[in-house]
Amino acid sequence: LHIERNFFTFTKNSSYIIKFFEELSSELVEIEQLKHSDIYADYEEHLEILQELRKRYEELCRAHGVLDPIFLPSCYRLNEAFLRQNPHIEVSVDGFLSRFEIELLLQASKRSEVVLHFFATPYNTKMHERLRSLGFEITPNAHHTLYLNSKKTLLSCQKHTKAKVFAEGVSEDILQVAFVKKAVYDFIQKGYDAQKIAVIVPDEHKAELLRLFDTKYNFNFAMGRSFRTSRLYQALEGVVEYFESDTQENSHRFERIGSAVESFVVELFGYGTDTEAIQNFLPKIVQLCEDARERTIVEEELHTFVKIIPFMEAMGAKSILKLFMQRLLRRSFDDVSGGKITVMGVLESRGISFDGVVIVDFNEEHVPKKSEKDLFLNTQVRQLAQLPTTQDREALQKHYYAMLLHNAKEVAICYKKGAESMPSRFLKQLGIKEQSRFEEHDYASVLFSVHAGKKALPTPPLHVVHDFTKTPLSNSKLKTYLTCTKRFYFRYIKKLEGHEIPKDLPKEHEIGSVIHSALYRLYTQKGCYASVEVLQRDLERELDGVQKHNELVRFLLALYKKQLRRFCELEIKRFEEGFAVYGVEMPLQTQYGKLTLGGVVDRVDIKQQQLYVLDYKTGSYTLYNERNVEGANDFQLQFYHLLTSQMGEVVQCGFYDLKNCTISHEAVHAHKMQLLRHHLDTLQEPQEIEVRECEDTKHCLFCEYKTVCGRE
Repeated sequence: LHIERNFFTFTKNSSYIIKFFEELSSELVEIEQLKHSDIYADYEEHLEILQELRKRYEELCRAHGVLDPIFLPSCYRLNEAFLRQNPHIEVSVDGFLSRFEIELLLQASKRSEVVLHFFATPYNTKMHERLRSLGFEITPNAHHTLYLNSKKTLLSCQKHTKAKVFAEGVSEDILQVAFVKKAVYDFIQKGYDAQKIAVIVPDEHKAELLRLFDTKYNFNFAMGRSFRTSRLYQALEGVVEYFESDTQENSHRFERIGSAVESFVVELFGYGTDTEAIQNFLPKIVQLCEDARERTIVEEELHTFVKIIPFMEAMGAKSILKLFMQRLLRRSFDDVSGGKITVMGVLESRGISFDGVVIVDFNEEHVPKKSEKDLFLNTQVRQLAQLPTTQDREALQKHYYAMLLHNAKEVAICYKKGAESMPSRFLKQLGIKEQSRFEEHDYASVLFSVHAGKKALPTPPLHVVHDFTKTPLSNSKLKTYLTCTKRFYFRYIKKLEGHEIPKDLPKEHEIGSVIHSALYRLYTQKGCYASVEVLQRDLERELDGVQKHNELVRFLLALYKKQLRRFCELEIKRFEEGFAVYGVEMPLQTQYGKLTLGGVVDRVDIKQQQLYVLDYKTGSYTLYNERNVEGANDFQLQFYHLLTSQMGEVVQCGFYDLKNCTISHEAVHAHKMQLLRHHLDTLQEPQEIEVRECEDTKHCLFCEYKTVCGRE
C-alpha cells in the first residue's frame, strides 16, 4: 500500500485506510464484493491486504473490548423503546444518506412515522436515485416532504434562487480578510441582522488569519481555536524542533521558551525506549499548563494515550512525544469571544439559512474539496460496486454551496487569483461572473493605515549642517551621501543602525568575507609563489581553516574550490611577470586638505617598486564608462589610489573578480579621479544638507531605512 511499517509514520497515513473501511461499512459493501467488481484485477493484491488488515483489526478490537464504528452495521440493535416514545420522526436530508442509514430509517418506519425533508438540486442526483429506488417521485429543483411509511410524496413545492451573488478575485490571502470585513460591513449597512450573516471558509486553516484581524470581536468561529495556538504546544514544538535542527529561527524561538518546558523535554528524552518510565513521567506535562482549558484537554488526551504507551516498544521518547502532540493538534478551544457573525466550514452550514453569506477561497483546489476516500479504487470499480465516486463527492460539495446560495438573500464570493491559483470552475456552472468593485489598494486600507509608517516616526529636519572634516571620510560614506541624503542623515548623523534578522542562508558578502579571510592569512605568510600546485594546496588549507559553522557556507566554499585552479594559474602568471603581494587588508588614512580619508585596501601588489592596487570582488560590481561616468557615486578604486599614493607610485587600480578569475580596470579612472577631487573640494567646509528621499527608487529596494521613509 506504499505506507511505511514504521508506527510513527503509519499514524500519519492510517486515516486513508480507516476512512476507506468507514465507507465500505456505511455502504454495506464487503471487500469480497469489490474483488468481483475489479474485473481486470488491478487492485487484487491491495484488496487482499486490506481484507487481512480489517480482519486482524476486528480481532484486536474484540480482544480488548472496544468498538470501532466501522463494525457497527454487523452488531447493532435497534432501540425500540426510543421509537415507542417518539411515534413521529422528521429528518432533514441535506447531504447523502448511506445504505446503512437508509436501512435504519426503514426499520424505524415500521414502528414510527418517519418523514424526510429533501431539496433536489442538479448536484445531489445520487440521492435522487436512492430515493427513487425507495419508490418516491423526485422533481428537480423542488423541496420534497417524503412519507417513508407509505413511500409517497406529501408535498412538493417549486423554489427558485433569488440571491444576489457577486464574485471578486484578489492576489493575496490577506486581502481576502479585507474582502470579508468589507462585505460584512455592507450587509450590516443594508439592514441584515448580524446573527443572520455567515462567513464560509472551505479551508478552515484560513480562519486563523481572519481571527488575527478580528480586533472588535465581531466573529464567532464555529471551528474554535486550534490547540496549536496554545502556549504549551508552541513551547513543546519549539523545543523539539530546536533539538532536531538548530536553525536561526529555531534557536531564537528556543531562547524565548521557558526553562520548565525545556527541562521536561530533556528529562523525557533521557528515558530513551524505556516505555514504563515514559508512561510514568509523561503525565507530569499537566504541570506545564498555565491555562485551565489547556489542562483539561491535556488531561483528557493523557487518559487514553498513557494506556497505549506500553505497546510502543522501541519507538523512543521523542516519537512518543510527537504522537501525543499529534493527538493534541486534533483538539481545539471553544470560541468564547461572543461575536454575532458566524465563521464556519461548508459542512457546518448544512440545514442553516443565512441572509448574507460571504465565501472565501473559492478556488479550484478548495471548491469542491477533494476526498481522501478514493485512494485505493478507481472510478470504474466504484461504479460497479455502487460506491460513491469522486464525481459524486464533488457534486455533493457543490450541492452544499448551491443550498447556501438558494437560502440567502445576498452572497459575496472571493477567490485568490494568480499564476498558481485560479477560481473554481463551479463559478461558471453557477453562472456567476467576476466583478472588480474596488482596487486592491482600497482593500488593503481596510486592514492597514496606509500612512501609519510615516506618522509613527518623527520627520527629520528639512536642512541640517554637517562638517565632514570632523570624522574620517570613507568611500561608502561618500557614496551614501551622493546617493540619498536622507539615508546619510539616518546612518551618519542620527546614527540609526539597521536591524538584520539572522538567516540560515548566508548572504553573498558573508561568503566573500570567508574568502577574504583565507586570502589574508595566505598572503600574510608568503607574498609570492612559483607553483600552481603549492599555491592551490596552501589556499585550500587556509579555506579549510576558516570557521564554517553553516552547511551552505561549506557547500559554496566547496564550489569555489573547484575554481581555484583558474585563480591559482592567474596568480602564478602574475608572479612570473614580476608581481609580488606587498600588503593585504591594509587599514590606511591620508589627508586631503581638511578631510581625513580612510579605508581598508584589500590588496596591494608591487612590481619594480611600483604599486598595483586590487579590490577583491565575489559578487557584482559596476564598471563605469564614458556614457555613465558623470552620474558616478562609487569611487572605490579612486579612494584606494589616494590612500596608497603615500606608499609609493600607484600605476594601476583594478577589481579582482574572484568568481570569474579576471582583473578589470576602469577605462575612465582619470575622469572619475577628477570627479572625486571635485566632490572632496566641495566638502572642505561645513555643508548645509537638504534631507530628502532619493529620486531613483531602485536604491530603496534593499535600504534598511525604507520603512522610515515610507518607501516600503
